[in-house]
Amino acid sequence: MTAILNSKLKLLLLSCLIVTLIIAAKQLNFQGFLQTSIIWVESLGVFGPIAYIAIYNLATLLSLAGNLAMINTSHQPTTPETQVWQWIMQVVGLIATVAVTVYITKVAQKALAKSVALVEIINDETQL
Repeated sequence: MTAILNSKLKLLLLSCLIVTLIIAAKQLNFQGFLQTSIIWVESLGVFGPIAYIAIYNLATLLSLAGNLAMINTSHQPTTPETQVWQWIMQVVGLIATVAVTVYITKVAQKALAKSVALVEIINDETQL
């Protein structure tokens, strides 16, 4: 009976936390903060992708989702097979992170090249 109450209490607290975070994000203009952050990263020039990767990794490490996934795992038995699967999932996560980062970097480089080419065309036309 106590275990059921504890799990229901955890679910209630988690729900309250999620609602609180949503309200806080709306009240604190989280979208405006993200726009400002994007402008700041863009202003860094060639160091922008490095800043993006650092911010992304920091946000991933501090994320609530990672902590929520670990709820009640201290009571789970760990076998060698479980440890192997955990390592496999971590490696897959790392590979996915690197792949997405490389893809986004290539897309950003193409967009930057187009933008530079467009500015050069406009400058050439204005000099004529």
